[in-house]
Amino acid sequence: MGATVTADQLTTIVAGDQVSIHDLNGKVVFSTISDSYTASFPKSNWGLPNYDGIMIEQDNGALVFHGTKFLFENLGLVHLV
Repeated sequence: MGATVTADQLTTIVAGDQVSIHDLNGKVVFSTISDSYTASFPKSNWGLPNYDGIMIEQDNGALVFHGTKFLFENLGLVHLV
């Protein structure tokens, strides 16, 4: 597992980054925190106010969403991979 993310680094995680959140590994498909989205997950469908946080896609295709409040309150659970 990579380095634990700080609050400042959380704002720089962008679509395409590999992360581990709460022991779930995956590729970031969008982050409303850094305003970064992949073509498959456009801001028009996945942006604020409906979503506020980071969505990852695991290797098996499962999508896992973590809200911004949870992420900032649990920085020790967020790692760059």
